[in-house]
Amino acid sequence: MAQSKPERTLIDEIIKLVYPLTPQEHDELVEQMKRQWAEGTDNVTFNRKENQQAFSLAVQLTPEEQEELLDELKLVWLRRALDEGEDSLRQHGGIPADEVFDRLQAKYERMKAEKQ
Repeated sequence: MAQSKPERTLIDEIIKLVYPLTPQEHDELVEQMKRQWAEGTDNVTFNRKENQQAFSLAVQLTPEEQEELLDELKLVWLRRALDEGEDSLRQHGGIPADEVFDRLQAKYERMKAEKQ
């Protein structure tokens, strides 16, 4: 027996709109949502159409769904950061963690010596 596809929720629709935003736009939208929910108003205007659409959907959520959305938006932010990191590694290569630690230790030692 074939399983039916789960129904898309408002949260899914909001996530789809938010993922392409820059980290700054993402943070701005989340802060605006929190502020508007706390004040109990839904009268806000954004520069980007996607932000306005996401916010318009978000004001329809129950308080429990709002908390769920905020958790999901944290995951979106982390996914985006991981994607950017993986892209950077593919394009530019990486530095082994031991080498990074050695560089930081050497820099710390230089800074410490300069202060004396």
